[in-house]
Amino acid sequence: MEPHDPACSACGCGDPRSPLGGDGNDGLRIAGSSPSDRTVATHRIRVAELDCQEEIGLLRRQLGDRPGIVELRFDLLDRRVDIDVADGGPDSAQLARLIRDIGLSPLILAAASSADSGDSGSGDGADELLFERRRARRAAIVLIVGAAANLFGLLWPLFAGSEGLAALAHSADSFRGEPSVVVPSLVAHLVAIVVCGLPLLPRAWAAIRLGRADMNVLMTVAVAGALAIGEWAEAGIVTWLFALALRLEQLSLGRARDAIGRLMSLAPPVARPAGSSATVPIGRIAVGTAIDILPGDRVPLDGRVVAGATDIDRSALTGESRPIACSVGDLILAGSVNLTGDVTIETTRVAGETHLDRVAAALREAQQRRGRTERWVDRFAAIYTPTVMGLSLLAALLLPLAGRGPLDAIYVALVLLVTACPCALVISTPVTIVASLAGAARRGLILRGGEAIERLAKVDTVVFDKTGTLTTGATRVARVVPTSGTSERDLLRLAASLEVRSTHPLAAAIVSEERNRADRDPAPLPQLSTRIVPGAGIEQLGDDSSWIGNERMLASKVAADRIDPTIATTLEAAATSVWIGKGSDLLGRIDLSDSLRPEARAAVRRLATIGIGRTGILSGDRASVVTSIGRELGIDDARGDLLPDDKVQAIERLRGQGAVVLMVGDGANDAAALAAADVSLAMGRSGTDLARSAADGVLAHDDLRRIPWALLHARRGRSILIQNLTAAIASKGLFFALALAGYSTLWLAILADTGVSLAVIANGLRGLGGRDE
Repeated sequence: MEPHDPACSACGCGDPRSPLGGDGNDGLRIAGSSPSDRTVATHRIRVAELDCQEEIGLLRRQLGDRPGIVELRFDLLDRRVDIDVADGGPDSAQLARLIRDIGLSPLILAAASSADSGDSGSGDGADELLFERRRARRAAIVLIVGAAANLFGLLWPLFAGSEGLAALAHSADSFRGEPSVVVPSLVAHLVAIVVCGLPLLPRAWAAIRLGRADMNVLMTVAVAGALAIGEWAEAGIVTWLFALALRLEQLSLGRARDAIGRLMSLAPPVARPAGSSATVPIGRIAVGTAIDILPGDRVPLDGRVVAGATDIDRSALTGESRPIACSVGDLILAGSVNLTGDVTIETTRVAGETHLDRVAAALREAQQRRGRTERWVDRFAAIYTPTVMGLSLLAALLLPLAGRGPLDAIYVALVLLVTACPCALVISTPVTIVASLAGAARRGLILRGGEAIERLAKVDTVVFDKTGTLTTGATRVARVVPTSGTSERDLLRLAASLEVRSTHPLAAAIVSEERNRADRDPAPLPQLSTRIVPGAGIEQLGDDSSWIGNERMLASKVAADRIDPTIATTLEAAATSVWIGKGSDLLGRIDLSDSLRPEARAAVRRLATIGIGRTGILSGDRASVVTSIGRELGIDDARGDLLPDDKVQAIERLRGQGAVVLMVGDGANDAAALAAADVSLAMGRSGTDLARSAADGVLAHDDLRRIPWALLHARRGRSILIQNLTAAIASKGLFFALALAGYSTLWLAILADTGVSLAVIANGLRGLGGRDE
């Protein structure tokens, strides 16, 4: 946030009179999709099987074009679909019925804006726990029964005295024999097929009705084909392996969900009101309530210390291993651990709005924003699956012409169908992106989606705003320099009167200094009617009015020959100056100083060591101040006296030279530059709402060391993504070749697909653990 730009304090930035002003929150709102103006209710429904883009595609086809449905939003992490409906649209019960019609299992969680008279109840924690237990129990029963039936079908011929080795080879000829041997085996395999494959049928039928060829269709056709050519045993084994694969994928994806669950469970569900030994649910704690935090307690809500001092462990929130000393006035975040002393905090946010809640909400929203690679994979899979189905049909028709038997050709075609299941390919991207997003969130970096990770991985140039980004923004008055005939006291009071309603750091510093001095000579500040002069400062309404601002304001108000040379030549290089006058007369100057963030030097040095070839500063502050800061940090390209448009043009020039630019800023005047960069990060605590909305991510704790970490984390995530896509595509190509050559079987194809799916999930989840510096 820079001084003297159109939306700044001496220029209006953050001014409460401006619609762009910040609200002082912790900055974790990240812009995303929002319900339409036509929405009168939002229904939240958990879908047990929502683990893959296949199910999302089914739900979109089933619900997307229904009258009254405005928008669908999917959360794979939470296995949830949020459905915005208009007046007269379907209620929760009707939506659940539509979802069950395509073979999926819904649980109604909530109707957020309630025009819904048909809601059959909202799912609470107990309902969800019961839902998950039933699902796990049902999956276990299916797998156990299927395994036992297949095992019986394979072993029965041996115990019955038949040709056991031939039976175990499970070719079509192995079931031509005594009914007492063949029939029990066939029945056993049929039981496995029905038990493990029955859930596929409604989903496959729904996909066919909706014009989709998904993995449910492929598996159903493959199993039916195997039965048709007499491969009962193989059909039973393949069906069981597919059910096992789905369950293993669900369990593996659960690790990504657990990361969010662990994040949310950091804050306890109860709090202890000050002076009481009893606890109450945090949902009943209002803002401004005093609560006691004892040593060893986790902090339940965000709050400021009003009594006591302690050391706080917030490693689970920020990745910082070093405890933080906290005393009266310091902010403590929910989820932190109190290590040493008793403290009382006054809550600043209610449950559901804490920093921790916002991190989790931003992460859930971010995973809905799909990156370029994800979109490419989906487009590829949409073409790939029907293409392979066509190739399978051609194989069944053409292989007999090459001398292969008809049954052999059909079998190869079925193997190709199973190989065509795109699950490993489709799942490789979202699981990697979600894991990388969760890993970043656990370290205080909230990214808006996969696109941000992909762009961060390519960054070679980093550009910073100065005030509030590289510096603390904790500005103080260094010197008051009046002209002759004006006292320091009068000059400071006039400046404070002009700035009193602004929230910019420079304004706050001037008003604070005036009030500190007024303690010795108290007098209320006069109430002045003022207006913002864009790009210059603030002036009083009326003729011959008072004003305060930058060099632009000075040049527009005072002729150069009327400026006292003594005042103009005593400027300090590292200080920011504002000029105060009345009409065409200059009354004086106030110098303000800011300090670098303690981690700024280390962050810039680290950027150089990880291969960032160019760093820069783009600031609205005086060029001499910016140059001084740049010299101190080792940044040569440090530019000052820039308007917001100048910053945008500078970034566009860098991009025109082929640079991939990361912009880091905090102010409303940085918003355009943040949007113009290839990728951008905003400061979470000191940043304005507009900056956070324009950026691709938020540094939740304003720690600049997270910038080089973010670049390394994104590169690692991109590397994992490439590995997963390569493994998924290469494995498909290998098994296509093996199938056409006659060296693959149905069960081997599904086993390979399962193995690759699990491998890409396990590899993708490495993004959760991004290494710290």
